[in-house]
Amino acid sequence: MIGVIVKESEKKIVEEFFELFKTPWEFYKDNSPYNVILSTQENIEIERIQCNHLIIYNSKIYIYDSKYNLHPYDEKQNTILKYNDKCLPVYGRILTFNSTKNIFLSTDKNNEAVAVVIRKDTSNKTIIRIGYDLFWEINFLLTSGQPVDCSHIPAVDLHISLLRDLILSCGVQFLLPGF
Repeated sequence: MIGVIVKESEKKIVEEFFELFKTPWEFYKDNSPYNVILSTQENIEIERIQCNHLIIYNSKIYIYDSKYNLHPYDEKQNTILKYNDKCLPVYGRILTFNSTKNIFLSTDKNNEAVAVVIRKDTSNKTIIRIGYDLFWEINFLLTSGQPVDCSHIPAVDLHISLLRDLILSCGVQFLLPGF
């Protein structure tokens, strides 16, 4: 089960996203253990949350970034990211990190880190820090659509694949509904 911690304004698009993702999930409940938690909140207390793997999507500097020596340093907008030899357009803000280790996603032009995996921190969680706003992107793609020059790229599918691959890279198995 994936626990989801998001801003109130994102809840509708989260529900839509997980209809497409087709994986068991629920909005986070205090004192419930989760294998994976996906968060967009800027003020979560990592040590308090019960999970094995925490995935943080946020384009703003996060309170724990310096603790994990990520040193966020560059904000961009309308950027192409590289993911598994594929181009993933991101239309909102992105934050890049001064990291050369465990990079899962990077900018197309300069190879700047946009997603970094922190294996087993002091709270014994694997933390994945992603410097863009997933649900802003999904909302934009579903309501406005992509510009024509990127219309050949299945961006929503790539966002879903990225999240699935991140979760699988942590060793988490998926149970498909109905099986």
